[in-house]
Amino acid sequence: MSEDAGSVTRWLQQMKSGDAVAAQQIWGRYYQQLVQFAEHRMRGNADYAVDSEDLAHSAFRRCCVALVTGRYGELNDREDLWNLLIVYTLNRVRRHFRDSTAQKRQLERGELVELSGELALYDLQQPETATVMSDLLAYWMERLDAEDPSGELRTIALMRMEHRTADEIARALQRRKTIVLQKIQLIRLIWE
Repeated sequence: MSEDAGSVTRWLQQMKSGDAVAAQQIWGRYYQQLVQFAEHRMRGNADYAVDSEDLAHSAFRRCCVALVTGRYGELNDREDLWNLLIVYTLNRVRRHFRDSTAQKRQLERGELVELSGELALYDLQQPETATVMSDLLAYWMERLDAEDPSGELRTIALMRMEHRTADEIARALQRRKTIVLQKIQLIRLIWE
Protein backbone atom coordinates (compact mmCIF):
# COMPACT_ATOMS: atom_id res chain seq x y z
CA MET A 1 0.00 0.00 0.00
CA SER A 2 1.44 3.39 -0.96
CA GLU A 3 1.87 6.24 1.51
CA ASP A 4 -0.90 8.20 -0.24
CA ALA A 5 -3.30 5.24 -0.17
CA GLY A 6 -2.74 4.80 3.56
CA SER A 7 -3.27 8.50 4.15
CA VAL A 8 -6.59 8.57 2.30
CA THR A 9 -7.82 5.47 4.13
CA ARG A 10 -6.80 7.00 7.47
CA TRP A 11 -8.46 10.34 6.58
CA LEU A 12 -11.59 8.47 5.54
CA GLN A 13 -11.88 6.80 8.94
CA GLN A 14 -11.27 10.13 10.69
CA MET A 15 -13.80 11.92 8.47
CA LYS A 16 -16.46 9.28 9.17
CA SER A 17 -16.10 10.15 12.85
CA GLY A 18 -16.65 13.84 12.08
CA ASP A 19 -13.07 15.14 11.68
CA ALA A 20 -13.32 18.28 9.50
CA VAL A 21 -9.54 18.43 8.98
CA ALA A 22 -9.59 14.93 7.50
CA ALA A 23 -12.44 15.96 5.18
CA GLN A 24 -10.35 18.95 4.10
CA GLN A 25 -7.39 16.64 3.37
CA ILE A 26 -9.59 14.35 1.26
CA TRP A 27 -11.03 17.37 -0.57
CA GLY A 28 -7.50 18.55 -1.34
CA ARG A 29 -6.55 15.09 -2.58
CA TYR A 30 -9.57 14.59 -4.89
CA TYR A 31 -10.59 18.17 -5.75
CA GLN A 32 -8.91 18.45 -9.14
CA GLN A 33 -10.01 14.98 -10.28
CA LEU A 34 -13.64 15.63 -9.28
CA VAL A 35 -13.69 18.99 -11.04
CA GLN A 36 -12.21 17.44 -14.20
CA PHE A 37 -14.76 14.62 -14.09
CA ALA A 38 -17.64 17.09 -13.64
CA GLU A 39 -16.23 19.32 -16.37
CA HIS A 40 -16.10 16.38 -18.78
CA ARG A 41 -19.73 15.50 -17.95
CA MET A 42 -20.84 19.16 -18.21
CA ARG A 43 -20.04 19.46 -21.92
CA GLY A 44 -23.02 21.01 -23.58
CA ASN A 45 -24.08 22.85 -20.42
CA ALA A 46 -26.11 25.91 -21.39
CA ASP A 47 -26.22 27.33 -17.83
CA TYR A 48 -22.86 29.03 -17.33
CA ALA A 49 -23.84 30.27 -13.87
CA VAL A 50 -23.17 26.75 -12.54
CA ASP A 51 -19.80 25.26 -13.30
CA SER A 52 -18.02 21.98 -12.71
CA GLU A 53 -16.37 23.33 -9.56
CA ASP A 54 -19.76 24.13 -8.00
CA LEU A 55 -21.08 20.68 -8.79
CA ALA A 56 -17.96 18.90 -7.53
CA HIS A 57 -18.08 20.88 -4.28
CA SER A 58 -21.78 20.15 -3.79
CA ALA A 59 -21.25 16.44 -4.50
CA PHE A 60 -18.33 16.25 -2.08
CA ARG A 61 -20.29 18.04 0.66
CA ARG A 62 -23.27 15.70 0.27
CA CYS A 63 -21.01 12.68 0.26
CA CYS A 64 -19.30 13.87 3.47
CA VAL A 65 -22.65 14.33 5.19
CA ALA A 66 -23.69 10.82 4.16
CA LEU A 67 -20.43 9.36 5.46
CA VAL A 68 -20.55 11.22 8.78
CA THR A 69 -24.16 10.14 9.38
CA GLY A 70 -23.18 6.51 8.84
CA ARG A 71 -24.95 5.96 5.56
CA TYR A 72 -21.94 4.10 4.12
CA GLY A 73 -20.52 2.37 7.18
CA GLU A 74 -19.00 -0.42 5.08
CA LEU A 75 -16.92 2.01 3.00
CA ASN A 76 -13.33 1.71 4.24
CA ASP A 77 -10.78 2.39 1.50
CA ARG A 78 -9.82 4.97 -1.08
CA GLU A 79 -11.11 3.00 -4.07
CA ASP A 80 -14.58 2.77 -2.57
CA LEU A 81 -14.41 6.44 -1.60
CA TRP A 82 -13.40 7.46 -5.13
CA ASN A 83 -16.24 5.41 -6.64
CA LEU A 84 -18.72 6.98 -4.23
CA LEU A 85 -17.45 10.50 -5.03
CA ILE A 86 -17.87 9.77 -8.76
CA VAL A 87 -21.45 8.58 -8.21
CA TYR A 88 -22.32 11.68 -6.17
CA THR A 89 -20.72 13.97 -8.76
CA LEU A 90 -22.47 12.24 -11.65
CA ASN A 91 -25.80 12.52 -9.81
CA ARG A 92 -25.22 16.26 -9.23
CA VAL A 93 -24.44 16.78 -12.93
CA ARG A 94 -27.55 14.84 -13.96
CA ARG A 95 -29.69 16.77 -11.51
CA HIS A 96 -28.30 20.05 -12.81
CA PHE A 97 -29.18 19.10 -16.40
CA ARG A 98 -32.64 17.92 -15.31
CA ASP A 99 -33.33 21.11 -13.35
CA SER A 100 -31.96 23.43 -16.01
CA THR A 101 -34.12 21.86 -18.73
CA ALA A 102 -37.27 21.40 -16.63
CA GLN A 103 -40.37 23.12 -17.81
CA LYS A 104 -41.40 25.91 -15.44
CA ARG A 105 -45.09 26.06 -14.59
CA GLN A 106 -47.13 28.85 -13.07
CA LEU A 107 -50.41 28.57 -11.24
CA GLU A 108 -53.31 29.28 -13.56
CA ARG A 109 -56.67 30.64 -12.45
CA GLY A 110 -58.85 27.83 -11.13
CA GLU A 111 -56.01 25.29 -11.06
CA LEU A 112 -55.89 22.40 -8.62
CA VAL A 113 -53.25 23.04 -5.91
CA GLU A 114 -52.05 21.13 -2.86
CA LEU A 115 -52.09 23.00 0.45
CA SER A 116 -51.03 21.28 3.66
CA GLY A 117 -51.63 17.85 2.17
CA GLU A 118 -55.16 18.62 0.98
CA LEU A 119 -56.21 19.29 -2.58
CA ALA A 120 -58.17 22.45 -3.13
CA LEU A 121 -59.53 24.17 -6.19
CA TYR A 122 -59.01 27.88 -5.84
CA ASP A 123 -60.66 30.42 -8.02
CA LEU A 124 -58.12 33.17 -7.61
CA GLN A 125 -60.76 35.87 -8.14
CA GLN A 126 -62.86 34.94 -5.09
CA PRO A 127 -62.79 37.57 -2.30
CA GLU A 128 -61.70 35.10 0.42
CA THR A 129 -58.73 33.94 -1.66
CA ALA A 130 -56.68 36.98 -0.67
CA THR A 131 -57.22 36.23 3.03
CA VAL A 132 -56.41 32.54 2.63
CA MET A 133 -53.28 33.33 0.64
CA SER A 134 -52.21 36.00 3.13
CA ASP A 135 -52.62 33.58 6.06
CA LEU A 136 -50.76 30.87 4.19
CA LEU A 137 -47.92 33.25 3.34
CA ALA A 138 -47.67 34.38 6.97
CA TYR A 139 -47.51 30.74 8.10
CA TRP A 140 -44.74 29.95 5.58
CA MET A 141 -42.75 33.02 6.60
CA GLU A 142 -43.04 32.11 10.30
CA ARG A 143 -41.57 28.69 9.52
CA LEU A 144 -38.66 30.32 7.69
CA ASP A 145 -38.06 32.80 10.51
CA ALA A 146 -38.02 29.98 13.06
CA GLU A 147 -35.35 28.20 11.01
CA ASP A 148 -33.30 31.30 10.15
CA PRO A 149 -33.60 34.29 12.51
CA SER A 150 -31.30 36.36 10.24
CA GLY A 151 -34.17 36.71 7.75
CA GLU A 152 -32.13 35.68 4.72
CA LEU A 153 -34.39 32.71 3.90
CA ARG A 154 -37.44 35.00 4.08
CA THR A 155 -35.77 37.51 1.76
CA ILE A 156 -34.83 34.82 -0.77
CA ALA A 157 -38.33 33.31 -0.64
CA LEU A 158 -39.98 36.68 -1.24
CA MET A 159 -37.63 37.42 -4.13
CA ARG A 160 -38.45 34.03 -5.70
CA MET A 161 -42.16 34.81 -5.32
CA GLU A 162 -41.47 37.94 -7.37
CA HIS A 163 -40.23 35.55 -10.11
CA ARG A 164 -36.62 36.66 -9.68
CA THR A 165 -34.02 34.16 -10.83
CA ALA A 166 -31.30 32.70 -8.64
CA ASP A 167 -28.80 34.85 -10.56
CA GLU A 168 -30.75 38.02 -9.79
CA ILE A 169 -31.10 37.07 -6.12
CA ALA A 170 -27.39 36.25 -5.87
CA ARG A 171 -26.46 39.63 -7.33
CA ALA A 172 -28.90 41.51 -5.08
CA LEU A 173 -27.69 39.75 -1.92
CA GLN A 174 -24.06 39.67 -3.06
CA ARG A 175 -23.90 35.88 -2.60
CA ARG A 176 -22.78 33.06 -4.87
CA LYS A 177 -25.50 31.53 -6.99
CA THR A 178 -24.75 28.10 -5.55
CA ILE A 179 -25.41 29.41 -2.04
CA VAL A 180 -28.70 30.95 -3.18
CA LEU A 181 -29.72 27.68 -4.88
CA GLN A 182 -28.92 25.76 -1.69
CA LYS A 183 -31.03 28.21 0.33
CA ILE A 184 -33.90 27.83 -2.15
CA GLN A 185 -33.67 24.06 -1.73
CA LEU A 186 -33.69 24.50 2.05
CA ILE A 187 -36.81 26.69 1.78
CA ARG A 188 -38.53 23.95 -0.22
CA LEU A 189 -37.59 21.38 2.41
CA ILE A 190 -38.90 23.58 5.22
CA TRP A 191 -42.16 24.17 3.39
CA GLU A 192 -42.74 20.47 2.59
